[in-house]
Amino acid sequence: MLLVIVAGTAGFMIIEEWSLVEALYMTVITVSTVGFSEVRPLSDTGHVFTIVLIVAGVSSAAYLAGTLGEYVVSGQLRLQLRRRKMERSIEALDKHYIVCGYGRVGEQITDDLSRSNAQFAVVDVDPKRVERAPSDLLYVVGDASDDKVLHEAGIERAEGLVAATGDDARNIFITLTARTLNNDLEIIGRANSPATESKLKRAGANHVISPSRIAGRRISTQLLNPSITNFFDTVMPSGSENIWIEEIVVSSRSDLVGTTIEQSKVKSHTGAYVIAVRRADNETMIPNPPATLEFAVGDILMAFGTRDQLGVLADLAAAGRKPHRQHTVW
Repeated sequence: MLLVIVAGTAGFMIIEEWSLVEALYMTVITVSTVGFSEVRPLSDTGHVFTIVLIVAGVSSAAYLAGTLGEYVVSGQLRLQLRRRKMERSIEALDKHYIVCGYGRVGEQITDDLSRSNAQFAVVDVDPKRVERAPSDLLYVVGDASDDKVLHEAGIERAEGLVAATGDDARNIFITLTARTLNNDLEIIGRANSPATESKLKRAGANHVISPSRIAGRRISTQLLNPSITNFFDTVMPSGSENIWIEEIVVSSRSDLVGTTIEQSKVKSHTGAYVIAVRRADNETMIPNPPATLEFAVGDILMAFGTRDQLGVLADLAAAGRKPHRQHTVW
C-alpha cells in the first residue's frame, strides 16, 4: 500500500507536472475511491495512469484487509499481545527461578513453585507444550542452552535454575551456559543416567537430582517401612495446607541470637519443631539439635509444623520481617 502511494504520487508529478501536495492528494483520493474531483483536468496518459492506480490501490487494500482479518481470526493477534505482555512480566521478575524443560518433571516443579507463590519462568524448545499450559504461566520458547534465550528469561536476575529436560546432554549444556552467564546462580540438574551426575557437577550444577533414584528409594521405603510413607502421605498430601517443612534464617535482629533452644522455648511459643539446624559458619548440619544448642546469626532452621506455626517462628527469627516461603517435603 505504501509503495502504491509513493508510485502514484511520483507518477502524477512526472506525467501531469503537479506539485508534491497536489500529486499526493490526487493519489490518496484515487486509492481510497472517495470520488472527489480531480485537482486539474487529466491528460489521456494521466487517465490511463489513474486507471492502473485504482486497480493497484483497490487490490492492495483488499489484500491488506484480508491479511489483517486472517491475523485476527486465526488468533495470531491475541497470541502476539499475550507474548508482549509476557515479555514485560518476565522483565519485571527478580530473584526468580528458571525451569528449563516443561515435560512431566518440569510441570510438577512449576506446580510446586506456584503453590509456594514463588516467581518463575519456564524455558522450553517446543512451543505447543508451553502454549497449552495455564494462561498465567510465564515462558520463553527456545533452546535453554542458547545465551539469548536465557537472557530473555532474565538469568542475570535469577536466583536459581533447574535443568529438567529429558535429555542429559542438553541438561549439561544448559548448566554450562547458565553457570557462564551467572556465576552466583543456584543450579539444579536432572540426571537421567548415573554417568551424567558427575558431568553435571563439573558443568557447574550445585545439586544433581536423579528422578529414577528418588522413585526407587520411595518404592523401597514403601515396601520396607509402609507406615512411615503412609504417615507422610496422610499429613503431607500434594497441595495440602496441613503440615510443612520450612527453611528459616535467623536474622541479626532476632531475639533468638545468643539463646539456646531451651531458653528460647521455640516449641511452646510457636508450636513448630526445629528438627535440624545448619550452621552459617561452616554449613554443618545438626539433626535433632540438643536443647543446649545456641542460635547464631545466619543459622538456617529446618522447622516442622503448620503454616501458621511456621509463620510465627519466621517472624521470631527475622524480627518481624516477612516469613520465608514454605516448602513441602514430598
